[in-house]
Amino acid sequence: KTETKDVANKVKLVLSRTEEYKDLARKETTARKALTDHLGDRLLREYRAEHENLMREISLLREISSLKEKRKKLEDGKPCPLCGAEEHPYAQGNVPEPDEAEKRKAKLVTFIAQAEALESGIKELENTVKALTNSLAEAEKQTVQARHTQEGTAKELARLTDDLSKAHNLFEQRQQAVLAVL
Repeated sequence: KTETKDVANKVKLVLSRTEEYKDLARKETTARKALTDHLGDRLLREYRAEHENLMREISLLREISSLKEKRKKLEDGKPCPLCGAEEHPYAQGNVPEPDEAEKRKAKLVTFIAQAEALESGIKELENTVKALTNSLAEAEKQTVQARHTQEGTAKELARLTDDLSKAHNLFEQRQQAVLAVL
């Protein structure tokens, strides 16, 4: 009876772990789809590269913005003291503003953070699935061992029952022989 309960418990454990595995596999598939939808047709590293380029652009825009004193000296028709051009776009007040690049950078930082969170969630799910797979394999192994133990016990019980029956028959034969002699 103990072995039968043990096998039943092991089977329940295997079924439970199998359901957990299926549920986690669905969650992982959903998370991967969410990441793919979020990234569109680009890779996360492409967005990171775009972020780095924006950072350089913002840095250059800030540097350009800091050259106000130099721009004040620019005069239309006279050579630029920095580049030598006689017509300079900054002489006409066309100074690029870093605000738009900053806005794009902020959106990109948020976008990348969301993608990284999705990736992190997927990795956690992968680790959980891996651990559950190992646990499921161990539960299946224990179930097989419990069944072997149950089968061995059943065979031993059958052998002992047969031996007992033979011993009982032998006892009866000898008892009859002793009674016949008496």
